Amino acid sequence: MRADAVRKRTERWVILTGSTYLVLTAVWIILTLLTAPEGTVDQQLAFLSRNSTLYRLSFVTASLISVPLVVLLVLVALFRDVKPGQDLPGVLGAFFLAPYLMSVSTAYVSQYTLFPRFLADMSIVGRSLVKSWYYNNPDSIPYMLDLLGLVFFALSALAIGSRLLGKRGWSRGMGWLLLLSGMTALLGFGGYVLDNLLVESAAVVSGFLTVPFCVLAVLQAARQLRSGGGSAFTS
Repeated sequence: MRADAVRKRTERWVILTGSTYLVLTAVWIILTLLTAPEGTVDQQLAFLSRNSTLYRLSFVTASLISVPLVVLLVLVALFRDVKPGQDLPGVLGAFFLAPYLMSVSTAYVSQYTLFPRFLADMSIVGRSLVKSWYYNNPDSIPYMLDLLGLVFFALSALAIGSRLLGKRGWSRGMGWLLLLSGMTALLGFGGYVLDNLLVESAAVVSGFLTVPFCVLAVLQAARQLRSGGGSAFTS
């Protein structure tokens, strides 16, 4: 009876975190479209110096998005029935989520904390410093931290995804989505290192692949909860 209660609680957490991630992602996409940068970096900074409210709000949302995704991935990685000695990929997958969350959170939080302060004092701190903390500048520190975080996400996604491939049905589909997301994240970082914008854009594909992954996770957990069956991660 206790095990059944734990399974149901886990499934409810999957629904909660997955749904939260999808809602925040939708809000972030809308805000990003409204604040899409135009012109050169200098022109963008000139615009933001007059009005940066929506820009900062978009990064507040971005900094929140990764939290429910990390919780969901930890649930998938660790709260599954596994045989003794076969849980190393899941543990590694959960482990790599810590530096991922730290890297991307630093990148996004800086855009509504440090960056606005530097922007307001640009005549004092200098334009170079402001540019170095402006996310939409590909040569900036936050941009680099975001892509570095994707490397850790990729390692986590590859580890967790490989575990799900041993399952059936939707779980296997979730595994393939994670594997593809991990591989495209690594490809995107490789493009950044090689200064190849086309290859670097694979990082965007990696992010979009997490959306159908979360949709499948939520639908599967809801189905298991309605049917009163086992854990959403064992089917």
